[in-house]
Amino acid sequence: MIKDKKILSLKNIVIAATLLILLLVPAFMGAQSYLIQLICLTLVYIYWSSAYNIIGGFAGHVSLGNATYIGLGAYTSVILYTYYGVSPWIGMFISGIIAALISAVIGFVTFRMRGSYYTLSTVALLTCFRIVFASSRTIFGIKTNGASGMKISWLGENFWGMQFESKIPFYYIFLSLAIICILICAYIKKSKMGYYLAAITTNQEAASSLGVGVMQYK
Repeated sequence: MIKDKKILSLKNIVIAATLLILLLVPAFMGAQSYLIQLICLTLVYIYWSSAYNIIGGFAGHVSLGNATYIGLGAYTSVILYTYYGVSPWIGMFISGIIAALISAVIGFVTFRMRGSYYTLSTVALLTCFRIVFASSRTIFGIKTNGASGMKISWLGENFWGMQFESKIPFYYIFLSLAIICILICAYIKKSKMGYYLAAITTNQEAASSLGVGVMQYK
């Protein structure tokens, strides 16, 4: 018991020290430092990979089409800001909800597949969305510029528009998102949902026979 407490205490100290270092990183680098940009990109990928871990790790479904939902979220947020003046601070939640609803509809069909069939369906989905958005200059009457992509005009330092001259605000935004997603993953892993997903990964039929709602938890 004492040994376990020491290990737990050491773990907490390491976590606290790591968080402190991450919070102080910008103080030791210039506001426009290339390293800050590199770390920002790293934090974004940590955020995405942690989110992917829920379905790809806990549920054991290898999906190669997650960029579909990232792209849908990005397009939605930019469209809301560019054409309707909705702040990205609000738009990112709206776009997340829309992407989640679309993924739920698609998942209702694709989650009935298993193994390589499921993986191939996600690749096909991503390819279809890529072709549509790259070849169409308008989507549902909204100008998206096809393969050229949408551009956001620089309006100067603008908190409401999430436009900053320094990269440091983006650093803390991405760091916050990464930490939140990691905490959600940690919670799921130790929750009933985590155990159910692990059971589904190990043996879907056995999990279903024991009363686990397979489609529900997927």
